[in-house]
Amino acid sequence: DALESGFGTVTSISTEYVTSFTSGGQTTTCSTDSATDAQAEGASENNVFEPPLCFQATASVDLLASNFNLVGSDNLDLERTYRGLLTMGAEVNTSFDLTTKPGHKADFVINPSAYSTVLGVDENGTMVVRAGTPNFMAAEWSMDNLQAGEDNDNDLVQTVDLRMGHRNTTQSPTVYIEDGSKAIDLNLVVDLF
Repeated sequence: DALESGFGTVTSISTEYVTSFTSGGQTTTCSTDSATDAQAEGASENNVFEPPLCFQATASVDLLASNFNLVGSDNLDLERTYRGLLTMGAEVNTSFDLTTKPGHKADFVINPSAYSTVLGVDENGTMVVRAGTPNFMAAEWSMDNLQAGEDNDNDLVQTVDLRMGHRNTTQSPTVYIEDGSKAIDLNLVVDLF
């Protein structure tokens, strides 16, 4: 839901169990082995939630023009438009909702495309450095709804903000025009007769 409300249509999604995940610089070990979640089985505590069962979902999204205040047409290649706008120095801001079910803790990560980087997130998010050529920023949000309780079956919903910009590389440098330089010539002829 978060991807479709903020970006476009999910075209593919895959989910897999993972043995660990890192959030906020802290790595958590995960397990799918039900034989190690009780003290009698060698666990440090009698807790079916420790170690946690962790999975990762990876999605591909087709961007919708309307989500970026662009009027769509048959000739509009949104990916090319988005890339061109960022290369020319534009920034793209978007808001979307993240949802965590009762009894769950969820970490959401946005790794931008090869030509973009995260420039900012709201106060609930974290920007993290990712290795690349050059390094770039990704965005993370963590939501904890573990203590929802038996009488509370409400999802935890949080609206988040994301600001994206161009990832300046030698292969695709960001356009920069010096102050005082002419950026565009515009000749306008008005025929009032």
